[in-house]
Amino acid sequence: MNTPFNRDRNKVLVIHDNRVGHLNPSIAVSEMIEKRFFLQAELFQIPFLSKHLVSLFKKLSNFPRLYTAAARLIFKFPTPNLEHTDVIVCSGMPNLIYAAYLSQRFNIPLIYAGGTRKFNWRLIDWTITTIPENHAGRQIIIPTGAVPFKITSLVNIPSNHEACLLIGGPTHEYPFNEIDFIQMIESFVQFSEIHKFKATVVCSRRTPTLTSETISYLQSKNIELVCPQSSTSICDVFKRSEFIFVTEDSATMLSESIQTGRVVISVCREDSKTDAIIQGYLDHQFIQRKTISQLKDVELTSIKIDPKLIETIITQQLADDLKAQSKNLSFYQSHVSKLKML
Repeated sequence: MNTPFNRDRNKVLVIHDNRVGHLNPSIAVSEMIEKRFFLQAELFQIPFLSKHLVSLFKKLSNFPRLYTAAARLIFKFPTPNLEHTDVIVCSGMPNLIYAAYLSQRFNIPLIYAGGTRKFNWRLIDWTITTIPENHAGRQIIIPTGAVPFKITSLVNIPSNHEACLLIGGPTHEYPFNEIDFIQMIESFVQFSEIHKFKATVVCSRRTPTLTSETISYLQSKNIELVCPQSSTSICDVFKRSEFIFVTEDSATMLSESIQTGRVVISVCREDSKTDAIIQGYLDHQFIQRKTISQLKDVELTSIKIDPKLIETIITQQLADDLKAQSKNLSFYQSHVSKLKML
């Protein structure tokens, strides 16, 4: 492992692959750290990493020296400017693969927002998750995922008499099909018409292409369709919406929706099971959970989450951990102490 830089470190480096579901949680954590620990953020985008490569490095993570050696051979793109870097932040497994390499090679602390999923937790200084994991590393447990300030600030902004439907895409746990999406949109439109809401449908990059019939149907109902290439941002849609329907496959969209302070309805299939994260949201009354056929039967109230709650939990635990390791609140000294314990 190389000798760490001698100069004072004053930067939080965000490693990302420009996927919104990975970038936004990283930016959120970075914003919190910047504010509490007086650091400046710098973003570094990595190239696409294939699933095969990610799988390989997850296995290699159990052999740290081999992991670093293999990464130096494979990652030929230029490294980011690491001078004055106090801590690295990332979310999403491809970003963790590269961030852990930088952390190991250059001896820089690493904060990961997400579950480790069989990646060696010993290569991470802090994980931030909603569900505790079975390992001895430092874990920061939050009731819902971290989201950027531009979203949490919406709690204090009045909404319009509008509703939106955020559509993700099929996954192993949520195998939504074309019929599901058609029925989902029709049920959402019926809800909007009953309550006289202006409606918007938002598609993500994972959403299968809607049929021409569905698009024509939305146009006939005067419903705006927002796609990844649209000029309207999802934040704009959040801001004006009073009700947010979101397919349950997307953890990031759910976290973002919850922290707008709007009424949030997670949409699932009839055969969908309730996992620990969704059950936690239900227990906190952050969401209502409806199947596709139940979208018309929504309660018109919800419990608002404190916009400062997640930030307080994350930054206070970091501060407590750092105080236990160093009088100077040094991420680096905490990182060195962790290495001595391994």
